[in-house]
Amino acid sequence: MPVEDINTQAWNVYGQRQLARAHMAPGLVRDFQADTMTIVAPDDDSWAVADPDGTTVRAHGPRDVWAELEDVHAHWVRAGRPSAFRVDVPEDGGTQNVTCGAGPSALDWALPTLSPAPWQSA
Repeated sequence: MPVEDINTQAWNVYGQRQLARAHMAPGLVRDFQADTMTIVAPDDDSWAVADPDGTTVRAHGPRDVWAELEDVHAHWVRAGRPSAFRVDVPEDGGTQNVTCGAGPSALDWALPTLSPAPWQSA
């Protein structure tokens, strides 16, 4: 898939697609200060850098960062390229779920449970 597709469709709309990427490829971080699209997995000493012309990706380390990003993009495409996510927050404090897309290819996952803030009673 062209670098430009991944860059504009799976990363540049920071909030919504970042949420999917964070769940489906945990530990990946985009370096927004870099001149080119640079994705890093700091815990694995791995990275992928897309050249500015959009034809080449350089990668390093044991984790295939680019393959993971392509997989996230493929899931998003199969889900119908959704532009919005729904977050269900139950009143009883139960598990929060995120969904986007429709049908059998929809993206759907539970958010991790957060510990109460120190000033909140458990």
